Amino acid sequence: MSTTIKPFSWVVRFDVAPLWVQDGFTLTDERLLEMLSRETCGCMSTELAARVLAAPSPLRIAKEQGYGPKTQGSDTEILMIMGGAPHAYADMQKQFKGVTLDKAITDAIKLLDSVAFVRDEKDNTQEVLANLRAAQALIRGDEPISDIDWQPSPD
Repeated sequence: MSTTIKPFSWVVRFDVAPLWVQDGFTLTDERLLEMLSRETCGCMSTELAARVLAAPSPLRIAKEQGYGPKTQGSDTEILMIMGGAPHAYADMQKQFKGVTLDKAITDAIKLLDSVAFVRDEKDNTQEVLANLRAAQALIRGDEPISDIDWQPSPD
């Protein structure tokens, strides 16, 4: 029996093996800018802008890095992860007022699903809902973007 390993996904969609996260990797706006500036030799103050719009659960990241729910430093680590990508975790942070891409799609799905004439009439709403759900699966990392056979992190 084969277990499917889910990679970690960020939008900017960027998949990495669980081993990377276990070794300390997490994508933040700053790290993304640094990676882009190294790769392109661009200037972050005049030529490049980047923002993480969607990210894996900060608890999932922290767990992969060895922090359990009751582990010393886990709360601090989770806050650091969320603080590094505030637009990805806006709905989880009180100090940052905003909406996440995932929440906007979730709200649109709920709205369309809740309107009686939309549910009951023969229009293209079901196709729109299917497209929204497919888009949401892509940004959440629920749908693969490659055929990589992801390997679990060694314990």
